[in-house]
Amino acid sequence: MEIVNCKLSIMPIKRIILWTVSLAVLAGSLTAAYYFDARYRQEREDKAKQESDERFNKLAVRQAKAGIIKMDSDDADFTFEKAVSRSWLPQVPVYGRVVPHPRATAEVRTVFAGKLRKADAVPWPSLAQSVKAGDVLGWVDVRVGPQDRLDLLVKRVEAGIRQQGAETIHKFRAERLKRLEEAGSQNEKDAARVELAEASTQFEIARAAGKLYEDALNALDHPAGKGSEPKPAWSEPIVAPAGGEIIELLAQPGMTVEAGSVIVRTADFSKVLVRLDVPAASLKEPPPATLELVLLPSAPAVLEGANNRVDDVDAPLSVQGKLIGSAGQVDAGSQTAAYFYEIANPPAFCRPGLFVKAMLPASEGQALDAVSVPRTALLFHQGRAMVYVNIGSTSSKFFRFRRQEVQVLAQTGDRVILRTSRDFGPDDLVVVSGTQAILSAEFLRDADD
Repeated sequence: MEIVNCKLSIMPIKRIILWTVSLAVLAGSLTAAYYFDARYRQEREDKAKQESDERFNKLAVRQAKAGIIKMDSDDADFTFEKAVSRSWLPQVPVYGRVVPHPRATAEVRTVFAGKLRKADAVPWPSLAQSVKAGDVLGWVDVRVGPQDRLDLLVKRVEAGIRQQGAETIHKFRAERLKRLEEAGSQNEKDAARVELAEASTQFEIARAAGKLYEDALNALDHPAGKGSEPKPAWSEPIVAPAGGEIIELLAQPGMTVEAGSVIVRTADFSKVLVRLDVPAASLKEPPPATLELVLLPSAPAVLEGANNRVDDVDAPLSVQGKLIGSAGQVDAGSQTAAYFYEIANPPAFCRPGLFVKAMLPASEGQALDAVSVPRTALLFHQGRAMVYVNIGSTSSKFFRFRRQEVQVLAQTGDRVILRTSRDFGPDDLVVVSGTQAILSAEFLRDADD
């Protein structure tokens, strides 16, 4: 009985082991199946993602080659404006310089010979000092030589003789009128009164002249003064004939000058004259009555390296000039005709010698199709002029821009004139603000690639 029981107890253990092994094999199979299935799914997802990335990269490469870049609106504050259509005539650059203005330059000269001295309460003029018309700049103590004194003596004697003769004539005509008052016609009386009045006038003139010459001789012989420096007998003020700025000072107090000597020169720089040298080929039509003049022009674009600019768009300052007329002669060296333009209220640094540039409309040429955009829309990178055009947004948050190379024709005020092309024309929405952020993002992306 004991042996039988042992066999019966062994059978359930084998079954348990068999079931355990079976369950373990089944669990391993299920685990392996799950693992391979997950791996297969992961491989499929990785392959799909890789294909999507490749498509995206190819699209990005195509867009990069086309100059298209995608930007988040949070990266910068973008402003857009439509390009305005206009026509543009080719222009010819002409150069010139500021020259002295004859109508704005004045000379202060002494009328008499003498010694210069400054005014009592006003210092002697200095360079770059502003003066007004009628300002007293100083005094000249008139020098009276022996010949001048002799002339005064002769004139005093002549005045005395004229006075005596006028007095005799006056007495005679007074006696004649007295006789006619007693017995004479009315016409005779009237004629006698007229003659007496004329005689009285001549007598007074002669007496006044004699007194003037006498006073002048007395002042020369007996000058009145205080201290060791006698008061000059005769002084004349030096008066500025016109307002302006003193540009040349040729004398100082204490200097002896002759009659007609130049003391100072003044110039009124509120009006500036510009001489423009115009090539003869551009003179088939008269120059315009008003012209935009560029002050302090930089070097021509052809001297700044390879680029597609036809003109300098970074003009420092431009003013309006009014045509005055043509110069009296042609420049012998350049064989160009010159025209004078006047600038009213120019900048303070606009003085003779300053170079000036202007653009004249070509006398012959066909108008070009062009657009006008704000100057802030224009960028220069690696010698190329370009703008960014908004080609639509993928959502309310993202924008897509296209880089467009352009040809700059000219600048007018705060706008630039660009030539149209097959890919760029009117109504294109150009980026006005935020262009630098787009440029930085684009070329940083290219550097990462």
